[in-house]
Amino acid sequence: MTLIRVLPDHTINQIAAGEVIENPASVVKELVENSLDAKSTRIVIEISSAGHQLIRVSDNGTGMGPDDAVLCLERHATSKIASFDDLFALQSMGFRGEAMASIAGVSKLILVSALDSKVGTCVEVEGGKLMKVLPAPRQRGTTVEVRSLFYNVPVRKKFQKNAAASTMEIHRIVLALSLAHPLVEFELKQKDDVLFATGPSIKSDFAEGLQNRIRAVLGDEFKEISHEVAFHEGDYQFQGLIGSPQHTRLHRTGQYLFINRRAVFAPFVSYTVRDAYGTRIDAGRHPIYVIHMTLPPHLVDVNVHPQKKEVRFKEEISLKQMISRAVGVALGDKESSPHMFFEAIKTEGIPYQRQENFSLTFSDERPREPLLPFPKALEAIGVFEEYLFIKASSLLEKDLFQDKKMKEGDLVIVDLVAAQEVLFTSKFLEGKRQTQHLLFPLKISFSPLDAELIENNRQVFIDLGIVLGLIAKNTFAIEAVPDMISFDDAAKVLHEIVDGIRALEIQDTMDEEQKMFFAKKICQFATAKKPPFMLQEGVTIVEKLLRCETPFFTLQGKPTMTCVDIEDVRELFKTRKNKVL
Repeated sequence: MTLIRVLPDHTINQIAAGEVIENPASVVKELVENSLDAKSTRIVIEISSAGHQLIRVSDNGTGMGPDDAVLCLERHATSKIASFDDLFALQSMGFRGEAMASIAGVSKLILVSALDSKVGTCVEVEGGKLMKVLPAPRQRGTTVEVRSLFYNVPVRKKFQKNAAASTMEIHRIVLALSLAHPLVEFELKQKDDVLFATGPSIKSDFAEGLQNRIRAVLGDEFKEISHEVAFHEGDYQFQGLIGSPQHTRLHRTGQYLFINRRAVFAPFVSYTVRDAYGTRIDAGRHPIYVIHMTLPPHLVDVNVHPQKKEVRFKEEISLKQMISRAVGVALGDKESSPHMFFEAIKTEGIPYQRQENFSLTFSDERPREPLLPFPKALEAIGVFEEYLFIKASSLLEKDLFQDKKMKEGDLVIVDLVAAQEVLFTSKFLEGKRQTQHLLFPLKISFSPLDAELIENNRQVFIDLGIVLGLIAKNTFAIEAVPDMISFDDAAKVLHEIVDGIRALEIQDTMDEEQKMFFAKKICQFATAKKPPFMLQEGVTIVEKLLRCETPFFTLQGKPTMTCVDIEDVRELFKTRKNKVL
């Protein structure tokens, strides 16, 4: 009896589907890429139940005849390559011939395709098994309808994301593909709602079409805060937009990279672009960009990942040098202030929807008792810049420094800027913040994907003390912000929160760790008194500081105060022969 057996075809297809088809978004990606390879100029994607019940992709591409319509559902059947050497000169999105067979193996699939004639071919497949092949009316092009995805693989179905997350992932895929192919019209619909639409391209030139598509998809604001990339050297070409140094993100969520019109993930390029900014941006921040790189196909290996998400490069050193030059040329020496991406709008006559009946959490607890009575016991000596000097004798009743015993004559130094940060953070986390309504709400537009993210997480913004009203599709008005935030920083704070929600994949509610994350982000923009300080101002800040639950360190771990031993001070003034301080 043999232990090794040959698996049946339907099992092989289901296993292969696990590598290529992870979720509904994977199906959309593969089908749309097939439409692009068929030279389509208009692609319509329709979904139901976030793609789990229905995905329909229709195009006006070259279409297929009866034989090809059946053959395309076989494993490793492809028109893209004929030999292994063709992998090193790819001009198409797909090439393995696995996607259609994989999709058909885990769904109920109907394919209708036609060449130039008005009579096409309808092929029905269920769980990888061919059911029907019939003539069907169809104009030139192809429609693929995928129903009941993973119906025969219940384990895979159980691990799918919820409907909102799946829809957003599909939205993200279509958005990226539309930026990759700016001369192709895209439309994404869910039932009767249009989630995303680019409209037909009015330009035949790729560079102009790309600029128009970026504006249509990511908004005018993205273009206005960016620098154009237009670099050509030998067989290498770079086109697109890179964000100004003043507009960065905590994560790489604002980076769109396309190599030979293929949306890819390439850490090598991301790091190189980041390095090219040099000291223009802070450590830990990442630039935003939409970059199209056109490289000789033999220098790019796309046969790395089953879903073709990652690529490898040959001649990385030369490529790195050219990317750095392209970014440098785009940035130049322009360090001027960026275009503000929001404007004040008058409330009169604006048909936006105000947020009504919003509620914020406030604490009705009695003020926490200070660590020691004020102001009588506090002996402040003076203040210099942001530092307040206090006699330790007035603080001896409380053992403030666990690792150091204070003595009479010692000196306590308080960093008043750090102290203010602790006050803001404590106020925010304890729900004691007040919300200020803006006299003139701020108008701000987002990309369709970010606008959807905001709509799906309205409660998060309310919990953070930010009230938004809808003006028009993808456009909001900031009506109220925490009182610690200035008018000028309101839009920046909103962008930071959107970036954080996207990175943390929050779905309308936050846990304590996520609240702490946003507290850090918002408190960075808190309007604080800058040095120099008056003596009484410093005393007031310290009084409030010592009422906080954790007064001695900021969220970033920076100490707010320290104690200087008087003996160490005296040591500085002892006689030292032949030594100079």
